[in-house]
Amino acid sequence: MAQQRLAKVNVKNRTLMLQIEALQGDVAPWVVSHLHNLRTLGNEVVHYKRTRGYIPTGLTTHEALALLVSIHRCAVFWSEHLAAAKFSEG
Repeated sequence: MAQQRLAKVNVKNRTLMLQIEALQGDVAPWVVSHLHNLRTLGNEVVHYKRTRGYIPTGLTTHEALALLVSIHRCAVFWSEHLAAAKFSEG
């Protein structure tokens, strides 16, 4: 049931953050966390500014490992739970 609801989530006119938040309640919180991790690290890579004053000042290999784990987990989640629901509808 949740798979069918997820396949029909209306994402038009929503930011990526709101699209991810719309999954709350149907998707396990740790999967939502992985999606937010991908969004956050992706934004940092694309919109990197040295002048932000973060500590640490930029992404490191430690974040690369976290990114790879999140990519893997989201790919597994898609293949195990969403792909079948999305494509079985026709």
